[in-house]
Amino acid sequence: MKKQCLDAPQLYDHSNYQYLEWPGTQYEQNYIAPFLSSPSSNYVSNVKTKMCVLKMGEQLFPLTVNDAEYDNSYVTSPFTMYITYGKQELRFLNNQLLSQLLSIPLASLGTLLKVSEINRVACVNNWLLSTNLYHNLENISLKKLTCHLIERFPQHAIMFRSLNRHTNAALMDSLQECGYLFVPSREVFIFDKKLKDYAHRRVTQQDFDLLKTTPYQILSHEDITEKDYERIVELYYLLYIDKYSDCNPKFTPAFIKLCHQQKLMNFHGLRGVDGHLVGIITSFNRNGILATPIVGYDTQLSPKEGLYRMLTALSLQESLDKGLVFNMSAGVSEFKKWRGGVGFIEYSALYCQHLPFYRRVPWNILHFLMTRIAIPMLHRYKF
Repeated sequence: MKKQCLDAPQLYDHSNYQYLEWPGTQYEQNYIAPFLSSPSSNYVSNVKTKMCVLKMGEQLFPLTVNDAEYDNSYVTSPFTMYITYGKQELRFLNNQLLSQLLSIPLASLGTLLKVSEINRVACVNNWLLSTNLYHNLENISLKKLTCHLIERFPQHAIMFRSLNRHTNAALMDSLQECGYLFVPSREVFIFDKKLKDYAHRRVTQQDFDLLKTTPYQILSHEDITEKDYERIVELYYLLYIDKYSDCNPKFTPAFIKLCHQQKLMNFHGLRGVDGHLVGIITSFNRNGILATPIVGYDTQLSPKEGLYRMLTALSLQESLDKGLVFNMSAGVSEFKKWRGGVGFIEYSALYCQHLPFYRRVPWNILHFLMTRIAIPMLHRYKF
């Protein structure tokens, strides 16, 4: 990698972003500017990070910079992704002895990762969501971008999250040419008519039929009001934080307000006859890919109500109506496979060649362990 770069990308943070000429639509400005003008924890309570903006030509990317912050959500913390979250996943093994055996080396690995400052990373295109979607980057020089970043952040690993071989193949090939290392993180499920005709599967049709007969009111974006914001957070917590993991990003009412009022995401919901909100799902799309970063429902209601089935059906219908590939993220693998989702391993791309030896080795260890042990276990035990 060259040490000097010509025509380097422009980098902005809270101290100079007022001089940034925001290109394109208002979307990037409406989303990123609040994180530049106030602490990130105002919007995602378990994320403390320095938000920056990278500008290359007409392209903008949010960039998060961290040094330690080991209690952060996995959206900015590799330690949380691979150690804290990994420990929590052991409970799903249904094998207490194996779980106890694995917890010992996992704890030792955690100590090694802290010593090697694993959380000292600058993450490109990090929207602080479980799944980051990418614009078309064919016209971006990733070598120049990487060169610029290692000059600006010489003590940080450079990271791109949320990459899979189905929707990000070209980007991954380009990053590989630049010397990036790919560390597996989880399995995500992709709904693409080119892979499977998910629209006409019997179980999918049953979900669509449930939407037609449900006594719940199906809400559009305009039906959601500011009075619902606190309840949306509550529903999201019931599912993603309380049921799954507190390593997930903890969105605040301020973030819900931002996304809803600025239309950064498309909101759909389910409301009972008593006017009570019982389900919520939000979506956004970029470069032909749809994602649903906020999903929640009243988990105290009977599963027979089919709340999760209806919420996912709303997004499946949206992907069909708009001709989009749907990245339904990770979790509930059997549910998604039955409806036509195809699993792909998601990776984080890391550039660490400029770092000292003791900082590089743990990333290579992680790559080996995730590729040779964790991913095979994921497929065997169906996390």
